[in-house]
Amino acid sequence: VGGYYYPRQCNIIAFQSDHPQIPDAPAGLQMYNFKRISGEVRLLAARQVPLPGNLPPDGDYFTPSISSASNFARGPFIMFTTAADVLNNGSTNLNVFRYRVFHPMMTQYTDLDVGSAVAPVISDGGRWIAFESDGEILLHDREDAGPYNADGNWEIFRLRGLRRVQQITQTAGCENTQATILDKGVTLTFRSTCDLIPGLNPAGVPQVFLYMQVTPDNPLATAAACQVGDGCCNEANGCYNVLEGRKYRVSKPNCLARPSGC
Repeated sequence: VGGYYYPRQCNIIAFQSDHPQIPDAPAGLQMYNFKRISGEVRLLAARQVPLPGNLPPDGDYFTPSISSASNFARGPFIMFTTAADVLNNGSTNLNVFRYRVFHPMMTQYTDLDVGSAVAPVISDGGRWIAFESDGEILLHDREDAGPYNADGNWEIFRLRGLRRVQQITQTAGCENTQATILDKGVTLTFRSTCDLIPGLNPAGVPQVFLYMQVTPDNPLATAAACQVGDGCCNEANGCYNVLEGRKYRVSKPNCLARPSGC
């Protein structure tokens, strides 16, 4: 459930169903939204989808997540994962999409050739998105040739806009999954079987971890206030460093229909 408190943008539910909730619904596990005030159930239809009625294609759509608030007249936003080629751009792997409910718009955030991006969650206003992926999300730059996830480990990513991305975890031989995000997007929690804080999870048991982005004047940004023995890693004490950069571009909508292709 999400949307503003005000009647115009509240009481909206996003859900998945393998039963057609409307006549002539596409086949598969489809994504719907329900507006309590109007009593309407709708598919996530948008003009960017190049199919009759701008409806999503057949396929399976997973893990809906809806923002609790939004920019004026733009949201709320619904995040989901699908391997369906929603925008007719050759996308075939599990990728992350965002749907804007008011003034409907469909946006694709990942376009992986190898691996998957799944389980997206979104902050209030839609500024930050977090998800898990076993693919290569960060674009290799001139200084660092990468790759940043060569082993295909499940890592947590935080994304702002269409290009800026942070790889929150950089691990091997374990899993980082089930991210959740606070309303402003500066705090994440997730589950991990990794020894993220050295020596505190050597057996690889699933544990809950907290990631916070703090300002330089915050005491938690110092080594004195963040001790490894107390279960805290930051840049100052040398046991944590976030990878940050740009992500790979997504192929343009309906590029398969163009003479030049994608």
